[in-house]
Amino acid sequence: VYPTTITSTTYYELYRKENGSARQLFSFQDTGTVLSFGTATTVNGYHELDIPITASNYTNQWVHLVASYTSGLKVIYRNGAPIGSTDTITGTLVQGEATPYVGSASGGGEWFAGRYSVCRMYGFGLNQEQVLQNFNATRGRYGI
Repeated sequence: VYPTTITSTTYYELYRKENGSARQLFSFQDTGTVLSFGTATTVNGYHELDIPITASNYTNQWVHLVASYTSGLKVIYRNGAPIGSTDTITGTLVQGEATPYVGSASGGGEWFAGRYSVCRMYGFGLNQEQVLQNFNATRGRYGI
């Protein structure tokens, strides 16, 4: 992604699926001070992994971001490297029937300000080797 701003409002949604107890999200939050990966699982309910960030490390530049979950490991990656994780969340992701949105919340607000190059969704969690492989395969196109 290439965020042009993440500090003007509270939320900038990269991805969101809002379905009550089946909520999922990946977003810049708290006026650019947090990168959040939220999931609902059959064991823990809804939980956000909130990683403190510095907005200037993300804005007006291409950044490769990945949020990955497998039971027992939830990780956020930036440019192929993990920047935060938790191993306390377990269970299967709760999907729900809501429409997924890329770049906005389900109500049409909290717009992502910037550009997307690629948005991929997998039916499984990626490990660090797979994330790094994907990052290295495309990084030259964006000067990362």
